[in-house]
Amino acid sequence: LPDLGPLQMPISQCGYAVTAVFFFLSGYGCSFSIKKLDSEKRAKNALLWFFKHSVRLFLGFVIIFALNILLFEIFGIKEGVSFREIIKNFLTMTLPTYVSWYPKIQIACYAVLAFGYCISKKNYTYITLGVTIVYIVILAVLNVYSMWYTSVICFPIGLLCAQNINLFAQLKNKTVLSLLLLSIATFGVIFTVQLYMFTIPLRMLSVLFIPVILVTATYYIEFNSKLLSYIGNISFEIYLIHLVLIRVFEHSGYDSGILLILTVFISVVMGILVNKLAVFMNKKIFESIKA
Repeated sequence: LPDLGPLQMPISQCGYAVTAVFFFLSGYGCSFSIKKLDSEKRAKNALLWFFKHSVRLFLGFVIIFALNILLFEIFGIKEGVSFREIIKNFLTMTLPTYVSWYPKIQIACYAVLAFGYCISKKNYTYITLGVTIVYIVILAVLNVYSMWYTSVICFPIGLLCAQNINLFAQLKNKTVLSLLLLSIATFGVIFTVQLYMFTIPLRMLSVLFIPVILVTATYYIEFNSKLLSYIGNISFEIYLIHLVLIRVFEHSGYDSGILLILTVFISVVMGILVNKLAVFMNKKIFESIKA
């Protein structure tokens, strides 16, 4: 990141919070799409649902992976561009110079959700939540350090929120607003503390307040709206492409606040274009399979 003065640390550390929002929106949207499946052929349809969603993500990754290699060649960045490294990174779904855990974990979320739906049409959300908690606990016990993996808890919470969409419908506006403001303030305090005193429990606590904020916000915002559904759909490509752009700008020696705005803008534009191409390719692949 460019030198942002006193904002340098909080901005550089807010990625996990944004990723948590992406996971929440993904889980929220998946809840509506998987409920539309024909329950009489539950296993077959859940498997098809998993492959459609996973292939779509993989196609987005492939396109951005190719762009990554191309941009690195153009700007003379020699990291991760040897033939052996390219093959290794491609097979492990990793962008050169970055540990791209997000694609793999997102696909794992789809797999767990589809598996849970095969087991029980009524309790698949709780199965997904249970598996996610076990995953987080195992990594914490094994002391596997990651700034991000705790954010995945927001995927099953997004599922739960979608199934309890009228949770705050009976409450008064002042009550909900108080809960929302209190959640935001509490998250702000915990986020600030864990910047300087990082521990996994503190990070986990701050992550848990993100869905609390979002769930409370459903009183005012319809998360199943076309706009927010679209943001959830393109978030994957935006996440990946911004990693590539940061490395390119860093190598080029640019260092200013304008760079941050430029990175966000280009990431959104390229994310939209890559998403459209990936969706188109995914549609054609499954249309040809049916034919």
